[in-house]
Amino acid sequence: MEYLLFFLIGFVFALLLTLRPIKFQVHHVHEEVQPAVDKTDLKELEKEMLKDDAVEDDMYKKLDQVIVEANDIMGGSDRIDRN
Repeated sequence: MEYLLFFLIGFVFALLLTLRPIKFQVHHVHEEVQPAVDKTDLKELEKEMLKDDAVEDDMYKKLDQVIVEANDIMGGSDRIDRN
């Protein structure tokens, strides 16, 4: 009985695939390729990147102080007394 049931299910499945085959559609979008960055643009970007930023340096100094204070507060009983 099981063989007959599986045969009928397989037959119906094969019949559905042959009557209505599965369609695969590929949607391709062509994008414009941007030209590579010129070396002159890279030099300008490098100058901007290497320029010192006083606000950012001050922020990192404050962050270092906060980290030291957090380590002092969160340190365990085995911490070294820095005073």
